[in-house]
Amino acid sequence: MSDHHVSNGALDTPAVSYPGAILVVLTVLYFMPAIIAFHRQHPNRVAIKGLNVLLGWSVLGWVIAFLWALTAGHKRDSQRARTPAGLRCRTAAAPNAPLSRSGDAYDVPFPG
Repeated sequence: MSDHHVSNGALDTPAVSYPGAILVVLTVLYFMPAIIAFHRQHPNRVAIKGLNVLLGWSVLGWVIAFLWALTAGHKRDSQRARTPAGLRCRTAAAPNAPLSRSGDAYDVPFPG
């Protein structure tokens, strides 16, 4: 018997040559909804992770977790910067804005 290899012109490597790398890629894809939620600091990131872990194996559970992670989970910055009528606060846009005499961030301004 001869011990030489005959090539048929195609790649001589098997289709799955790096099972460890493929396992890592599949794991990252499986947990992608949780990764996105934690990266975006989604307020429901723990619930998204739970849904991803418990029901991610079903395609529907994974899709729901993925879409939930992509939704805007927090109010817009313009809505967060609003204060009750007549009150002033410092914002990122005007960090050195003058406050009322007591110097608290949420004081009723003094007239005049």
